[in-house]
Amino acid sequence: MIKLKLPYAYLVMALICIIGISHSEGIHAANKKTDLVSFVDISDNIPSKEIQNIYQDREGYMWFATYNGLVRYDGFSYLNTKLGYSAEKGAINNMVNYVVEDFNSTLWVGTNAGLVLLDKVSGKTTDMKHPLLDNVIVEGGIIVTKNNEVWIGSNKGLLYISPDRKKVVNAVAGDDIKSICLDRQENIWVGTWNKELYKYHVSSKTLHQVHLPNFDSYANTIYQDSSENIWVGTAGDGLYKIINPNDSAKTAIRHYKNRENDLNSLLDDVVYSLYEDKESGNLWIGSRKGLSLLNMDSDQDQFQNYFPDESKKHSLPFSEVSSITSSRDGVIWIGMYGGGVSKVIPTKPYFKTISLDKVMRQFNTRSVQSIYYDDLRILWIGIKGFGFIAYDIVTGSYKHYSELKEFTDLPKGITSIRAIVARREQDEICFATNEDGVWVLNTKTGKVTQLNSHTIPSFTDNRVSCLLEDREGGLWIGTRQGLGVVEKRGVYTPLYDIVYNANAVGKLGQILSLAQDKDGAIWGVNNGSGVFCIKDSGKGKELSFYTLQRKNGLIDNVLTICVDHSNRL
Repeated sequence: MIKLKLPYAYLVMALICIIGISHSEGIHAANKKTDLVSFVDISDNIPSKEIQNIYQDREGYMWFATYNGLVRYDGFSYLNTKLGYSAEKGAINNMVNYVVEDFNSTLWVGTNAGLVLLDKVSGKTTDMKHPLLDNVIVEGGIIVTKNNEVWIGSNKGLLYISPDRKKVVNAVAGDDIKSICLDRQENIWVGTWNKELYKYHVSSKTLHQVHLPNFDSYANTIYQDSSENIWVGTAGDGLYKIINPNDSAKTAIRHYKNRENDLNSLLDDVVYSLYEDKESGNLWIGSRKGLSLLNMDSDQDQFQNYFPDESKKHSLPFSEVSSITSSRDGVIWIGMYGGGVSKVIPTKPYFKTISLDKVMRQFNTRSVQSIYYDDLRILWIGIKGFGFIAYDIVTGSYKHYSELKEFTDLPKGITSIRAIVARREQDEICFATNEDGVWVLNTKTGKVTQLNSHTIPSFTDNRVSCLLEDREGGLWIGTRQGLGVVEKRGVYTPLYDIVYNANAVGKLGQILSLAQDKDGAIWGVNNGSGVFCIKDSGKGKELSFYTLQRKNGLIDNVLTICVDHSNRL
């Protein structure tokens, strides 16, 4: 089982799960660095096995672009999103090619007959309207920049959409675009159906053609790896690697092709998809005949190839690999034209322990109280007795909160951070402190606000023990003396003003843990009365208690609570 969503941090061990890999049946292997054991098909209930693209959003959900709509997968079940009906166009085309999320929790969905926006909060779909977008075929890709600008590779050219969505410009007109890629120099690489490769300089708005030796095909896919090399997968001419692509004096090109009777060459010259697995150092290459892996650290032209083999259990289920990506837990996902979706399962998954040796030397402890992993690969870790640190898992470096400029004006003696949660729609990370209420960091502005008795008169206890973001965007705050919620609009309301049976609130005491079920009810654990629930009744919101006793075969010292995907506590 994988964990696709980590909305709050009840995790108390600083462990990062990294994919471990071992050798498989039904492969040709020359490179031993990555040896896969099996591919597991998870697509029995997907409405179409024609997978165009796989994408993971910021909440952890996996989205599959199919030829029968857009499918969301939460690790257990599927939700098929039909893209609706437009009064102007009639039925919106459900042949989905791409899906990408912007920084407003909106999914941009590219189809064969237009561009559709899906609001993840409301579930509403909107047909993007503009003359340049009428009946546009979005086949070349969708890019969302760090400034929330959107670039579309289409049959009408390279389209630019401003962050406010009011401006649509055809930056490269006249070309039917097959693939696009944004590099780290803010250039957009463009492959066209006319067998041409271009580099568009966004800052200068200039276009330059890129010449590859013996290039006589169109680019199915373009990809930049972590070393800033550009890879071009073609529709019949194999794979190109452009080394130092933005320095003409140092640019070098390598060309990989299938060699007849050479089992360690590229499996096929028709390449559909590319992905770098940074843990193993391999480039994953999806092609017409299967999957190839190339160790990018090696100078050898040796590939490890995987293909369907009915005689082998858990071999690649289908040959045409259209999309490759990984989820944040390290699992590799494979999408296929006609073959659905498979996950790559390792033989020896293992945990890598982040030992926090430097933290130990500085604070004489490595006791972790709370943890949250953000989209920038930063672990926010509550260190018992010393507040929290921001830990960069790439470099292994960290900063104590007192060294972070955003927190310089806040109390330096905070010793305990019991919980760290994100409010993604508000772009906030919230820290439950042991004596100063809740600190709220806005990740866009860098501003930190305090929710405590000094800023909110009805906030009676600054010793916060747990936090929960509900589905409506409210922040529930559990303290040593009770419970309250900050609504999405920013107003704090104590529990006795929420439930009609306010006389029961006094029985709560310290709140240890909170969760929300699929019906919207808030469940919690308190120190003394066991489990409580806040849910709608005929009279309004009601607080009720559930006592767990050992004589009934239950534990009575409950510390934490969680609701699983089957709505079980």
